Amino acid sequence: MPRLPSLAEDAIVADLFAAFPDHRGPLFAMMESVMRGPGEWDIAEREFIAAYVSALNACSYCTGAHVIYAEAFGIPQGLLARALDDLDAAELTGPMRETLRYLGKVNRLPHKLRQADMDAVLAVTDEAALVEALTVAGLYNMMNRLLEGTGVTFDLRSDPSRHGIAAVNGDPRSHHYAATKPEASQ
Repeated sequence: MPRLPSLAEDAIVADLFAAFPDHRGPLFAMMESVMRGPGEWDIAEREFIAAYVSALNACSYCTGAHVIYAEAFGIPQGLLARALDDLDAAELTGPMRETLRYLGKVNRLPHKLRQADMDAVLAVTDEAALVEALTVAGLYNMMNRLLEGTGVTFDLRSDPSRHGIAAVNGDPRSHHYAATKPEASQ
């Protein structure tokens, strides 16, 4: 995996934005709005969607970061692995299952999407929830590419003390993306 020479092998997103702060403000403001603002999906579900999409993209940093958040906000431990292994067997709600199925198709082969794919997800959820899920997925597709492209691949599951949630003493409700300092663990 290529890595910017200025970043350590175990660099995290805070290290990237400490070194290159110019776009941090707008990106973190968008993450705050999408991930912590009012929404159709609760925060745990949005974090789960971010982790799922990041896992599909093989982005170890975002997968680790967001599964930690999802579980801290109440998603059952191990559900991400079960959903990735067998979406139909995983203990998901119908709306979440169909939304993840749709997001998987959007991620892999968006040009092959058909109206039937849209109809299947809209049979169990509404347009606002789907658009929000697509927004989360789009945001993390971008972040996955940014982090993988710069070499930020450290999996926070291997050292949760470096995760942003550790800075707020494990209370996920106290963490806000926009308030995270560039030099603090994220």
